[in-house]
Amino acid sequence: MKNTPGISANLFTSLGRNGISVIATAQGSSELNISIVIKKDILRKALNVIHEGFFLSHYKELHLFLAGIGTVGGNLLIQINNQQDKLLQDHHLKINVIGISSSKRMLLNPEGIRLDNYREEMEKQGEKADMDLFIQKMKYLNFRNSVFIDCTATFL
Repeated sequence: MKNTPGISANLFTSLGRNGISVIATAQGSSELNISIVIKKDILRKALNVIHEGFFLSHYKELHLFLAGIGTVGGNLLIQINNQQDKLLQDHHLKINVIGISSSKRMLLNPEGIRLDNYREEMEKQGEKADMDLFIQKMKYLNFRNSVFIDCTATFL
């Protein structure tokens, strides 16, 4: 940190953007380290966020959860599938669809759902739709850069 301005700003910005609260901080007088205290249940997410902010890939990952795969939601998934390469190349953005739900079935896969056959995968591996359970599982996964999109006909 000593001769590189903005290191601590990068740290706290990365955490803040992902909803991670810092309980306490300490910085050594030599300006070689900074320590933070966070809740244990968000440790994995915090480490991933910090690594992404400082060291990892040349792209950002977005973890998407979608409710409603009718006309609007289904077309959104088609567009995401068709634009994956362009988004990565032009905008350095990788979209991972982690969860989808219709009115009858839902599917969550922490490794990502293949969009070229998501309907078949949802029929085979999905479970009965339960929006409260869907949201509970989404929160439990606690992925960084998560987005929930509601494309249902009624508000949840």
